[in-house]
Amino acid sequence: MARRDYSFARDGRALPTQVWAPVGPGPHPLVLFSHGLRSRPGDYASLLASWARAGFVVAAPRYPRTALGTSSFNAYDLVNQPSDASEVITRVLEKENVDASRIAGPGTRAAASPRPACSANTATTGSGPAC
Repeated sequence: MARRDYSFARDGRALPTQVWAPVGPGPHPLVLFSHGLRSRPGDYASLLASWARAGFVVAAPRYPRTALGTSSFNAYDLVNQPSDASEVITRVLEKENVDASRIAGPGTRAAASPRPACSANTATTGSGPAC
């Protein structure tokens, strides 16, 4: 299993993303993990690494206004997470060996829903992953 850090952004919103990936031939299914309010992707590192060891590419963005430690916390910023998640999916598809037809989006309490993220991707670009 390998771990990489990416610096993605959407409309000036920094989306640092941790990616755990299996070693070996792919393409692999993608799991976009959304942290809950006042938490961070690293808080779930052991869980996310176990998914990567099971054969999934796992991408975990740090949402800019709902993560633990942000100086500009705003729970209402949850409305931006579907578009943020869509941007992360798009960028991970460009950088990792991922099967775009197999994408899942689990998260924790008050985290982004995978369906709106995929819908936002399709509506914005005219194409997107089959979710």
